[in-house]
Amino acid sequence: MLREISTLKLGIVNIGSLVRKSQEFIDLLDDVNIKLLKAIEKYGPRNMMLISRATGIPKSTVYMRLRKIKEAGISFAPTVQASKMGLGIIYAIAVPYLGRLNIAYNALDLEWTYRLSIVNPFRPQIFVKAYYPYPHYDVITNYLEKLKDMRIIKSYKVFLVNDEMRTPKLDEKYYDLENKQVILPWGKWYDEIVSHTNANNQVAPLPLEDAEKYDLRVDKYDILITDYLMVDSSMDFVEIAKKIGLSPPTVRHHYIKHILRERIIVNYMPRFLLFHPSFGILAPMLVNFVDKKSMYSFVNTLWGSPIMELVSKIQGDFSIFATFNIPRTHEANLIEFMEMLVDENIVYSYKMFPIVPGTVSSWSLPVDNFVGGKWIMGYEEAKKKLKNLKSELARRRLAVIERTK
Repeated sequence: MLREISTLKLGIVNIGSLVRKSQEFIDLLDDVNIKLLKAIEKYGPRNMMLISRATGIPKSTVYMRLRKIKEAGISFAPTVQASKMGLGIIYAIAVPYLGRLNIAYNALDLEWTYRLSIVNPFRPQIFVKAYYPYPHYDVITNYLEKLKDMRIIKSYKVFLVNDEMRTPKLDEKYYDLENKQVILPWGKWYDEIVSHTNANNQVAPLPLEDAEKYDLRVDKYDILITDYLMVDSSMDFVEIAKKIGLSPPTVRHHYIKHILRERIIVNYMPRFLLFHPSFGILAPMLVNFVDKKSMYSFVNTLWGSPIMELVSKIQGDFSIFATFNIPRTHEANLIEFMEMLVDENIVYSYKMFPIVPGTVSSWSLPVDNFVGGKWIMGYEEAKKKLKNLKSELARRRLAVIERTK
């Protein structure tokens, strides 16, 4: 029997009072554009003819609406299975020494790194997301140890995670288009998670199970094509062909016969922040569940909701990293929501890492580390980086001595 919910009430966010980009997105959300965005999720943003056939929307209308969607700042990110390229993913949370935040941030900008951000503004930490040549995650941990020895970072914690999934956020039930409102039904989400209503559904494009294999199923051209599509998923094959020195038909062959057939790219998700950093919070959250069923229930219930951006399962555990984007006015709702799930023995523990606005840096694949048909360890780059860091620290020490004379 579910406990009575007295405080988790329906949340209504009035988009009209928010910043222009968020309002533009809501203005774009009509039935036709939702249908169009869902087709792009499946087919990608390049093939206008296929999107037109799948949706019944005239090709000229598809072009016009897609142009307006892009002008509103909405792009599309492919869901990529790094495991099928022989890559693992590691998250690290590094605590820099006081006064060493900038140097630590720059030090963690490696070829393997694909996202950096500063989290917890009043006790700054650096959140690192990086690839590694499976199974050699020590290429990252050894480097972190060196930074620790150099007293650049005080401590760190690492997590090996599965392929990262971006959520769609396009379920019509969360949008009141007539009144330009976003609906956040905290109590309903709570009910469904606790009752395990969605525990057995498979709504995410990839299962939450740990990958069984990390086979290298691609060649250098597949990696280059995927890399360009991660940067700009609307880039056509002619432009990609010019950049990598192949003919457009050959690029198309690699894309269809290798990248899609091997499910390197699974789908294309819209990439936007509904709640802008000026009035919203973007926060990865580490959530530890009591069992597998609870984990699936949580992810499946919130999949497609406006608040959950990204999901990655931690390997060998019933734990995930889920990135949430919520209005600041609903921060208390999220905390109470999580506390109640702990009380119901769904969640064992959780920890938020709010991102400091303006500190996120993103890259795509570590293409320079793919040499001779395989991933190299990248030790030379790390050695060069460490040498430069030693010089920088020595320069700073001399500057301090000069100032104290």
